[in-house]
Formats: sequence, structure tokens, C-alpha cells
Amino acid sequence: MNIRSNHHGQGLLEAIIAIGIILTATIASLTLIVSSIEASRGVRERLIASNLAREGIEAVRAVRDSNWLADRDWTIGWAVPNSTVKEIATFAPDQVFPPANPNVTRWSFTQGIVDISSIDAQLFITSTSPAQYVQQSGGAAGQDSGFRRLITVTPDSTSAYLVSSQVVYTVGGKSKTLTLQERMTNWKP
Repeated sequence: MNIRSNHHGQGLLEAIIAIGIILTATIASLTLIVSSIEASRGVRERLIASNLAREGIEAVRAVRDSNWLADRDWTIGWAVPNSTVKEIATFAPDQVFPPANPNVTRWSFTQGIVDISSIDAQLFITSTSPAQYVQQSGGAAGQDSGFRRLITVTPDSTSAYLVSSQVVYTVGGKSKTLTLQERMTNWKP
């Protein structure tokens, strides 16, 4: 007895299943790649924001240390000295920040920014090589970087100040804020 089996179409069904499996794996891989790229972009932006915030704290420390070296009051140029009330001073550089001119040996600030949305809080990218993030009181010093920085100084006691460096940036259409704080004291008698 000769039994013939009907296998017509079985190869087509196997091919469709195989294509479905390959397509599912490809879509999953592409989704993973896209989310990895977005995550790395977020990490990159946070790293830049962290460095910009740290630079703000370091700039205030540099002014304080320069005052000590020049035998001046340690708070000149960055704080409201001898304040009896909790005054808050906000700052933007009154020239390119950081100084592009090697002859400029001091950081200097303009007091009076009241809000992170001020033009004075905006950071720009220079067109020089290597590019730098700069901040300048009163406007543009290059291409908008998408970052904003505000340095705030609040008296903590008669001999200490709380310095905050706040950076606002955008990742994936969402606004992010990173704030670093440091307590500065007059450790030099």
C-alpha cells in the first residue's frame, strides 16, 4: 500500500514562522539600540552639567583664594560681607567665563541675576578649537549650548557662606536641574 502524504505548503508555513522570529529579534535589537543611545545622551548631558556646576564652585573658590593672596577681605567679589540678614547674592561673570584671555588672572562676577532663566545665566559654546562652554554677562559669546548656570551665595553664619552652583539643561525634551553646594569658610586667619 502506497500512502502519499500531503506536505504541500508546509515549507511556506515554516518560512513565515522563521521570518516572524527574525523580525521580532530585529525589532527588539533596534529598540535596545535606540534606548541605549538615548541613555548615553542623558549621561553625557549630566556629565557636562556636573562639570559646569563644579566649575562654578571652583570659580568662587578661586576668587576667595586670590583675595587671600592679595591680603584683601576674603569675600570681595563673590559674597555680601558682614551681612546680618540672610541675603542671597546671585552671580554671572562680567566677562567671558572662564577667562579666554591668559592675562586675566582673576574670575570676576556681576551680582544681580535673580533667575536661572536670565540671559546672564545662559552658557554658550565657542567656535574656537577646542570648543569651550562660556558664560558672559549681557549676552552671547558663541552658540547656545542649552545649559544655564546660576551661582548663589547665602550667608550661613558670620564666617561662612553656602555657595550653590545650579545648572539647568534638557534631555529628551525634559528639563533637568543639577545643583552642587559647598560651604566656604575663612580658614585663613
